[in-house]
Amino acid sequence: MPHITKLKLTNFKRFPSISLEFNESINTIIGDNEAGKSSILQAIELVAGGSRGKVETIGFESLINKQCVEDFNAGERNYANLPHVLAELFLSDSPKPELRGKHNTENVDCAGLYMVIEPNEELTREINDALAELV
Repeated sequence: MPHITKLKLTNFKRFPSISLEFNESINTIIGDNEAGKSSILQAIELVAGGSRGKVETIGFESLINKQCVEDFNAGERNYANLPHVLAELFLSDSPKPELRGKHNTENVDCAGLYMVIEPNEELTREINDALAELV
C-alpha cells in the first residue's frame, strides 16, 4: 500500500518553506500551539482530496503565508512576482501510472500528488493593470 514519504510546502500558511519526511509506519507530529501541526494535516488533506471546492471554501487568503504577501507588497508588485502556494506529497509507490513522473520540485521520478495555487497566466495584463492601480 502506498504511503506518504515526504511533504513539501511553499508559502502554505505559517510555512514559507518546509520539507518533512515520513516513516512507513507511524508518524507523530508534536509542537507548541500555533506551531503548524494542523496546517500540515490540512495540507495533506487538501492535496490527497484533490477538491478545488474545498480550497475555494477555505479561501486562498487563509492558505497563503502572510510573510510572502508582505514581501510582495514591499517589493515590485507585478505578475511575475506574485506569490503562489505549493503543497507536494511524495508517495512510496502507486498502482496508478498517472501518479508517477517527474512533475515535482525535485525533478525525481516518483509517485506523488501536488496542489498549486497561482495566478492565471491568461490574466497577466489584467493583473498587472490592477496592481498598478493599487499604488
